[in-house]
Amino acid sequence: MKSRSDGSSVTVLEASLGAPYEPNTPPHLAAMTWVVFERDTAFTVWESLERELFKLSQKFSPKRVHDARIALRRWNSVWGILKRDGFESKKCAKKVDKKLQKLLKVLGAVRDVDVNLELGAKVGVSQKVLDKWVIEQNSLSKAAKKYVQALDVDQLVKEFDKCLNRRARKLSRQLFESSYGQETAYQHLERYLVEQEKAVLDMERSAKTPPELHQLRLGIKAWRFFLAEFFGLTSIGLYKTQQDLGRFNDLTRIGELIGDLPDEETARQAIKKHNEANMKLFAKSRKQLPYGLRPAVLSPLI
Repeated sequence: MKSRSDGSSVTVLEASLGAPYEPNTPPHLAAMTWVVFERDTAFTVWESLERELFKLSQKFSPKRVHDARIALRRWNSVWGILKRDGFESKKCAKKVDKKLQKLLKVLGAVRDVDVNLELGAKVGVSQKVLDKWVIEQNSLSKAAKKYVQALDVDQLVKEFDKCLNRRARKLSRQLFESSYGQETAYQHLERYLVEQEKAVLDMERSAKTPPELHQLRLGIKAWRFFLAEFFGLTSIGLYKTQQDLGRFNDLTRIGELIGDLPDEETARQAIKKHNEANMKLFAKSRKQLPYGLRPAVLSPLI
């Protein structure tokens, strides 16, 4: 696989903006049209999400909440592209996507309070505040569990299967004779990848405040999932940068929750110290962001 070699992220990214189609692109990306490839990719990721949803509906636990959230994030990274390409009908948006987005929201609230409790205890948040968060945790967990139990996963799966196959056939018919419809998966998706790289580059150059760093983290996460799901690539640079910003974001949220409460000075100082360390780590990991990373077959035997 290729990545930058000269340490100049801007040079590599700017070169990729007008990069021609590469003959050493993996065969499945070079030979398959984007409509078929996107449909198949969506089904693959959907199957993983489906498994996690069934597990969560059978037993609601912190681990299964965590696994379901990851599956939902993976799904969003793929479905966000397919929506832009016309795969989502109004019926699918209402009967599938809307329900999944609400599920991600309620599970995210559970995850946040779980992290608040875990990190809060580590940085010295008072027991009084932790006890309040436990009550909030119980309430959010009950609400999320109730929503999951009411979610008809079998019906959700049926609706999505019909939706995706129907829309894929429709798009194939509409675009059959057009040059756009005959674009290979690589040609089509590479433009989205360049767009995501450019968005992260712009944010990375200017992000300073916690909200800006939070948006940068989300952009990096979307980039990482895109590479993994569509191109089968992983990057330690993306993962480390996302983790550094994630720790910073979680501690910043706890700091905002305790505010200037009189009994929380110990926690405030600990958060400040940890986040200074997180920003030093981020200063290093941001230099490893893999602008220009693309899939490539390098073996002469292929």
